Formats: sequence, C-alpha cells, structure tokens
Amino acid sequence: MTDATYPKQRKLPLRRFQLINRPWKITVISMALAMAVTAVLLYFTNNMIVIRPAMAIVIVGSGIPSYLIARLVVHYQQIVETQNAELLNINRELAISNAELEAYAHTVAHDLKNPLFTIRGYAGVLKRQLNGASSPKALEMVSHIENSSQKMDIIIKELLLLSQIRNQDVDTAVLNMPELIAHAEAQLVGLIEQSGGQINYPAEWPSAVGYAPWVEEVWMNYLSNGLKYGGRPPQLTLGYAYQNNHMVRFWVQDNGPGIPPEQVSLLFKEFTRLNTSRHDSYGLGLSIVYRIIEKLGGEVGVESKPGQGSLFYFTLPGENYVSQHQKTTPTGTARHP
Repeated sequence: MTDATYPKQRKLPLRRFQLINRPWKITVISMALAMAVTAVLLYFTNNMIVIRPAMAIVIVGSGIPSYLIARLVVHYQQIVETQNAELLNINRELAISNAELEAYAHTVAHDLKNPLFTIRGYAGVLKRQLNGASSPKALEMVSHIENSSQKMDIIIKELLLLSQIRNQDVDTAVLNMPELIAHAEAQLVGLIEQSGGQINYPAEWPSAVGYAPWVEEVWMNYLSNGLKYGGRPPQLTLGYAYQNNHMVRFWVQDNGPGIPPEQVSLLFKEFTRLNTSRHDSYGLGLSIVYRIIEKLGGEVGVESKPGQGSLFYFTLPGENYVSQHQKTTPTGTARHP
C-alpha cells in the first residue's frame, strides 16, 4: 500500500507565525502591558511627574521575571508541539497498519476458500465410499474431517463478512422482517432438528430500516446461539417493542442456564467465546452482530440472569422516523451491555 491511500498528515502551524514562540516576544508584550497600565494609573492619579521613574521601575521590575517565565512557557510549548507531532505520526502509522491487517485477513480468508472446498469435497467422497465398510474408525475420522472443514468454512465466511462490514457503505431500506427470519431459519434447519428446538414468533412485525443481508445475519447469529446454548430442548421466543427514541427493539429470548455477569460484558467483543466450556463458539458471530448494528445506527445488548435464560436484543431505526428525517444510510454508536 502507498501513502497516497491515506489522508496526508496535517502540518503544524509554522513557529514564526505564532504570537508567543520566543521569550523576547513574551517579555516585550508583558512589559508593554505593564507600562500602559502604569501610565494610565499615573495619569488618573495626577502623578505625571513621576511617570519616567515609574516606567524605569516597570521595565526593570517586570522585564527579568517575564523573560524567565517566557522561557518556561516556550520550553513547554515546544514539548507539547513535539509530542503532538509524534502522536499524529503514531496515529497515521496505526491507521496504515490496521488497513493492511484488514486487507491481509480478507485476502487470506478468501484464498482459503478454494482448498477448503476441495477438502470438503474429498471428505464427502470418502465418507460415501466408507459407508457400510468394515472400518468404523476410518468412517469416524472422515466425519471429523468433514465437520471440522464445515466449521472452518463458517469462520472464513465470518471473517470476510467482518471485513465487508468495516469497509463497505450500504443503502438501507424498509425490511421485510418475516422473510429475513425465514431465510435465517432455513439455514439452521439441521441445528433445529439436532437440538429439537422450537421457535415462537409474534403475530406481526413492525417496520424498521436496515440492510437486509446484514440483518438476516444478525437473526441467524442470535437464533443459532439460542439453539446451541438454550435449554434442552431449546425454546426460543422472538419479539419486539417500540422505544421512545423512535427505534424498534428486536430480541431473541432463550430458556438456557443464563450467562454469568462477568461474561456479559465480553460477549460482543471479537474472538471471545460465548461459553468456554463449549468448543463450537468462535467469538466472531456476536462481534459481527455488534459491527452490523453499529453501522446501521442501532444498539446491541443482552439481559441475562443465571438460571433464568438470556435475552439478546438489537435496535434499528423505525420506518416513520427515518422517512421524516430523510435518512438513507443511518449511522450511530452501538453500545456494549
């Protein structure tokens, strides 16, 4: 990457154009002010006869201390300017480094898809050939290869999506929420059947604004976590509520064991496992949810008490509010719970 890719560093103002960049300037200014004040006081007190001696006293009495003070002022001013310049350079280097890391992660994740696809294909072929063979151990090992490659595929897709969210601006529109949830649920059919889970929906959904592919990803993450970490069998309840700030709050509530308070604040951070006792949570899903909703102008959070299940929520701008304010690509700040 070249430096032209990034904004140029703003130059600091030239020292010669600053008012107090030399000790003698500060001394002259302070002495001039002292002499002016002295002259005014003497004029109004009718003591003009002593103005010359007074001026001499002012020059001697204020010149030396003001010069010493001025040297200290200029010295610390130079220190501050040097530190500001160093900070600007460090920030610029960090911006370049972060951009390069994101580009590297995107490239690596993208390049891993083809060999991973090949591994999954060969694993499937071997599994079909070994099915019914006299080597159950070999069949089990191939199944492990297939499952691991599927998990790797999920991680790669999440890495690519995370990079896309950070770097891509999208046009938002009114969402068809039942359709998005149906699409998300269709991708989780295997998990629903395996867990024996049940999902309950409200009779209707409100109108909200967002970017459909990203919001579908949010629902899929919340639903999959509920199916994995809910009760046995998991019972998920989906719902919504209007908020006073013209946002709509959507949620997924499960019947799981709940989340300890010390883990709640870590849930939406990248590469943090939802539950360290489970090995199928990679910490990217909820961080992706956070990035998506942040980009769409909403908030994410969780309400949970041990033994009472968890409620994961996100907010989006309501349709009427966005229409009134003519917002097509809302932005905002998401918060961690």
